[in-house]
Amino acid sequence: MVIEEGIKEGGNKESDQDYIERQLVVFNLGEEEFGVDINEVNSIIKMTSITRIPNSQDFIEGVINLRGRIIVVIDLAKKIGLPSREKDKNTRIIVIETKETMIGMIVDHSREAIRISQDKIQPPPAIITNKIKSDYLEGVVVLKERLLILLDLAKVLGSGDMAGVQKSMSQGGSMTRQGEQVESGKELSESTSPKNGSKGL
Repeated sequence: MVIEEGIKEGGNKESDQDYIERQLVVFNLGEEEFGVDINEVNSIIKMTSITRIPNSQDFIEGVINLRGRIIVVIDLAKKIGLPSREKDKNTRIIVIETKETMIGMIVDHSREAIRISQDKIQPPPAIITNKIKSDYLEGVVVLKERLLILLDLAKVLGSGDMAGVQKSMSQGGSMTRQGEQVESGKELSESTSPKNGSKGL
């Protein structure tokens, strides 16, 4: 996985013989902290120019070129029902890779990777499920004074509305960038590559 310079790795590994370790990438959406399995993360990049997809769902920001591959980018906060903040210098795109596809998720900030014990994961409390659809949640982890919300990316990114976007992309639709029509996979692949490279963890 490629993660930009400056993200810290934390957490202590226990010596228990039954210890099952999970390594998570931690990020913020507003005041909430979230975690996703590091094995599902392809890379983390700084915010870059995004080409819009006409008539797409509100949470879909558009597409970008990532190392020659066109990927859909979503506003994760909107997708899971949280308020979306203005983009700033801390905004990041976390690129998730599954067997079926690669998708970028816009988050407010991403700063560390941590290790936890699997048995530390608890069911999400009502204060969380009242804000976020329970199907999207794997659980929560209490880290001293922090509450880390674990997302089930298979559920978040595997919904029917996401499948529709991927189908549209594979059929080579057209997208809008700065008032122009851009055919998928052609001009876009030459002109909207990420501006900032990434370095290893």
